[in-house]
Amino acid sequence: MQHIINTLVVEDNPKALKFLKKLVDLNPNLNLEGTASNVKEALSKLKTVSPELVLMDIELGDGNAFDVLDRFEDRQFQVIFITGHEEYIKKAFEYYAFYYLSKPFDEQRFNEVIHAYVVKSKGVFDHYRFDFLKAHFTQVQSKFLLHVGSDYVSIDLTEVVYCKSEANFAQFYFLDGTKKLASHSLKYYATLFSEKGFFRVNRFCLLNTKNIQSINKRETIVMKNGHKINVSIRNKAELATLITKFNR
Repeated sequence: MQHIINTLVVEDNPKALKFLKKLVDLNPNLNLEGTASNVKEALSKLKTVSPELVLMDIELGDGNAFDVLDRFEDRQFQVIFITGHEEYIKKAFEYYAFYYLSKPFDEQRFNEVIHAYVVKSKGVFDHYRFDFLKAHFTQVQSKFLLHVGSDYVSIDLTEVVYCKSEANFAQFYFLDGTKKLASHSLKYYATLFSEKGFFRVNRFCLLNTKNIQSINKRETIVMKNGHKINVSIRNKAELATLITKFNR
């Protein structure tokens, strides 16, 4: 017998909410338990219904999805997040292995994500990974789970001086002199950290603008750990703008 998933939809845009309701009704795996259009309504609904799955927009009129989820320490439901189109947002959800729908999406993409949930979901919300995901969006610099070999290691992004390309991997250099070889490419982290004050200064190096010691006239950057990194003339102006943005 087919398992039917009771679903709550949380979306503040009336047209998007109507579209999501239609998609839920059309999907044979889902049963619409209710809808909410803001944080207050979502909190109320989650106390009165018991959905297995919540389709939730990140940005809501009176707050965001994290404001809702933080009120439920023992979450008995799974979440599929609905996000904007920015690449760094999508990368963050992929990295922390959360289901998401990136606007705009159609019925086919919706059904693909639902199918992935049905096939792979263990039915348990991962609170540990969620805390890191939330920090990634709510803090300028934050704790991060770095994939190293077969493990995930908690690091503080403020302690990262720079990352250097090592074939298909990235070497992370820290203020205390240690380094860790991460299991993704430099390009991957450049996208993931694009709103964290990191800047790809050349093909081989991604640096943390918070940990720049000085920039001299010969296009050489001196980092706080004493390491020197060359920046192209083309990138120097963009770097100056980024430093201003993230060091106000």
